[in-house]
Amino acid sequence: MKNKILILLMIFVCTFKTNAQNVLPYSQDNFCFDDIIKVNPGPLNNTKNMVVSKLTTNGSYKDVVVSDPANDRIKFYSFLSSGSFSFQTLLNVPGGFGNGQNQAIDVGFFNGDLLPDLVFTTDSFIFVFKNNDNYNFTLNQKIAIITPFINKAHFLKADNIDNSGFDDFYFVSTTGTGLTLMPFSNNGTSFFATALQNVFTTASYLPAANFDISVGNILNDPDGLKDVMLTYDQVADSVVFLENTSLPNNFSFNYHQTYLSPAPLLSPNYYIKKSEIADVNSDGKLDFVFIGTGSSFGDKIKVYAGINSFNLSFHVDIQTVCNFTDFKLGHINGDSNIDFVGIGNVLGFSGMVAYPGNGNNITYFNPSTTISFPLIAHLDELQLSDIDVNGLNDIVFKPWKGNLEHTYMIANYSNNVFASVTPSINCGSSPSTFAATTLVTFTNSLNYNWENISTGSIVATTSAFNTTVAGQYKALVDFNMYSGNTCTLRSDTINLISNTPTIGLTQQNLKVCYAQTATTTAFGAATYTWYSGSTGAVSTTSTLSVQGLSNSTYTVVGQLTNGCKGTNTVNVSLHPLNTDNIIASKNPACLGDMVTLSMPSAFSYTWNNASFTSLFSTSPTVATTYTLDFIDTLGCASSKTITIDVDPNCTPKIYTGVTINGYNNNNIFRIDNIENFANNTVTIYNRWGKEIFTTPKYNNTTNYWPTTEHLRTLTPSTYFFVVNFGDGTPLQKGWVELLAN
Repeated sequence: MKNKILILLMIFVCTFKTNAQNVLPYSQDNFCFDDIIKVNPGPLNNTKNMVVSKLTTNGSYKDVVVSDPANDRIKFYSFLSSGSFSFQTLLNVPGGFGNGQNQAIDVGFFNGDLLPDLVFTTDSFIFVFKNNDNYNFTLNQKIAIITPFINKAHFLKADNIDNSGFDDFYFVSTTGTGLTLMPFSNNGTSFFATALQNVFTTASYLPAANFDISVGNILNDPDGLKDVMLTYDQVADSVVFLENTSLPNNFSFNYHQTYLSPAPLLSPNYYIKKSEIADVNSDGKLDFVFIGTGSSFGDKIKVYAGINSFNLSFHVDIQTVCNFTDFKLGHINGDSNIDFVGIGNVLGFSGMVAYPGNGNNITYFNPSTTISFPLIAHLDELQLSDIDVNGLNDIVFKPWKGNLEHTYMIANYSNNVFASVTPSINCGSSPSTFAATTLVTFTNSLNYNWENISTGSIVATTSAFNTTVAGQYKALVDFNMYSGNTCTLRSDTINLISNTPTIGLTQQNLKVCYAQTATTTAFGAATYTWYSGSTGAVSTTSTLSVQGLSNSTYTVVGQLTNGCKGTNTVNVSLHPLNTDNIIASKNPACLGDMVTLSMPSAFSYTWNNASFTSLFSTSPTVATTYTLDFIDTLGCASSKTITIDVDPNCTPKIYTGVTINGYNNNNIFRIDNIENFANNTVTIYNRWGKEIFTTPKYNNTTNYWPTTEHLRTLTPSTYFFVVNFGDGTPLQKGWVELLAN
């Protein structure tokens, strides 16, 4: 962790509301706690110290062991599948507890079998009892407490200190001017004290108060030996670490005393009540968590990031209005993160506060959930343990400062509901599958309800269902608890994205001129691919440019950033080619003739890049080719050419086909250059030789055959002509065909 984040201040306020959401039974999101279960059916006088462990080989549930100092005995209660406890037996303490201060109790595997044995202290003795199964215990060893520690506060912590294969235990007692830690080594048959350590020693008297001992391989040594962390609220900001360097049956420790940063040693301001070691941020290193109080800020949780050393430099403060008396770190809600559970006084009420862990090395915990116990006072001791073996740690707590008190358990059903949707992006072709599971499988039946958050309606009542409807969904899992109350667990919100795009086009049907280019642009997606038949992709831009060479169809596939695709098609058709030709008023022309050129069915004209009128007049002296660039009435650009020949002799040219369909095209008997022979005479005969038309000065324009009047009586047929040019040249004879089409 970098130096720039030496101090991170995260403030979470322990909120409290006097409503149904903050009393038992409690259910919200992934927290679910049943109603309070009394461990001991009747109250115990001055109930002090408890431990939770599986004491027998029968069954699978765990037991609760509670000391009853008012009657010099220890009682054993076993959990039942019905959600209650059954008293099993009691263990009378030889010689009695005495009249000293708070005593301690713990379990450990002391003799190599698979049953946890019992160790506890009275004012004057340490007792070790062997577990013979079925709640049958026999005294294994009675150790006299030496004079300085008689009638003082005692603390016990069983653990395998030296990796010998047998659990040992730490004995801690107040001395008046500090604390003394005395490890007891176990050789498998008996215990003996060794490696005594004086901690938190001062010159003045220190009363018995809040002390805590935690163990763990803080340095992550390969030997796995667990180090010791000690805290004592009479010495502000101070933490003692004992580095465990023991060998089997040979205890040894290196002493390290450090102070909580960033408070300077000369200005102590934080008095630690309780402490725990755990890998809170899931980085493989043990972190340090403290609860305590200060004169200027009230109760506060401090979390120090572990760095495989006894350094306490990097930390987060969590301000709270909860006056904690005890807390534990453990898995509560079924995920992989370690959670914080504390008990104490919550704004004037006894209660519990749970901070779910988030595995984050900056914030460590999410905002808290607070539950009050209005009828229970003086909560002092807390244990987290999976008593009912459902895979979740239950909460066991006990007061000890008042008379006639019970030990209590809250059955924990807190669990993460994991909801998923596959695929999470649905493009409408097939439904997506929603599925919900719980990390811990409960033995009782589960009821599933899927809520569509936007509509607030239940859309499915099974653990899995299929849909194509986009929206936000949440899975709700209901089941009955021991009390008969219903718990509802809720998953995180799951999003189904389903928005198949509609691909639009600026031009749906393209009409394109031959060899010209037309374009259309697609819209409605992020990327586009154009396809043409079996040729594959032809473009990957939104705009398609098409050259008109044939009629064709193109398909565009548009894709959103989420992967959903939509399609559209473009039909491309060609405008018909313009087959019209340039019409010349005369061709060939005589030298000096004025020839008029025209083109039907055009919209704009460009003649030889010089004239832009519909008619173009020219007087060629030699054979000349003329070019017309035009745009026809369909908007297609094209080009045509015509060559005007020049006949220097102006020889007449007779055309022998006449079309009489009424379209004024090739609709007269035409004789080129006839106007150059002023004395000409033209005569027409029908097929039987009868003269039907004769005229002098035939000129193709004002004097011609057939006229409109002629056409009223003429029928399509073959006719004969005789042309006398009047210049002494021979007569020209032949036939002309009148055609209906």
